[in-house]
Amino acid sequence: MRKFLSHKTVQAAKILSHEDADFGGDKGAGLNMVLEGQQHFVVPPASMLPFQRMFERDDGDVGYLIQYTDGYLSWSPTDVFESGYAPIEGETNFAPIPADGVSMSFGMAIEALRKGAKVAREGWADHGMWLVLVGGTPSIDVVEGTIYHRAGLDEVEINPHIDMMTATGQMQPGWLASQTDMLANDWCIVD
Repeated sequence: MRKFLSHKTVQAAKILSHEDADFGGDKGAGLNMVLEGQQHFVVPPASMLPFQRMFERDDGDVGYLIQYTDGYLSWSPTDVFESGYAPIEGETNFAPIPADGVSMSFGMAIEALRKGAKVAREGWADHGMWLVLVGGTPSIDVVEGTIYHRAGLDEVEINPHIDMMTATGQMQPGWLASQTDMLANDWCIVD
C-alpha cells in the first residue's frame, strides 16, 4: 500500500459522555452525546456504524466525534485523532488562530496551493494581494534576444514556483515567505 498524508478539514469534538437515544419503532437506537464545551449532539441510527468501535474498546476512551464537510459522521479513538489532526481554530503553542474556522497555517496554505487554490494572508485582501503556484514548464525553446539567450542557453526548464499578485496589480514571480509568513495562522483561500 502507498502512504498518504491527510489534509482534509473536519469538525470534531472530544466526547465527554453518551447514552442511547431511542428513535422509536423500527428506526433503531442512536446516541445522545455531550461533547467538549458541553455541546449536545445526537447521532441518528443511520450513522451508528462507525460508533460501534467505541463500544468495543475496554480502555474507557470515548474518543472524538468527527463530522466531514458532506455531513458524514464518524468516530476516532483519542490517540489516533490527536496524532492525525491539528486544530485550525482556537489556540496553538505558536500563535493564536482566528476563531472563524477558515484561517489556516502556512503548511495548509501550501497544500491549498498544490490543489490549485489562490491563497493570501488575512490582511492582504484589502490590497488585492494573493499567491498562486505556477507548475513550471519542462522545456522552453529560448527566443533570441531574451536574457536566457544572452546567457547562452538554447533551451531552459522552469521549475515550479509561487507567484504573488502584488498591491500594485503586478505578478511577482518567485515569491519567498518571511519567517512571519511561515509562522502565521491567518492564511485563507481567496475566491
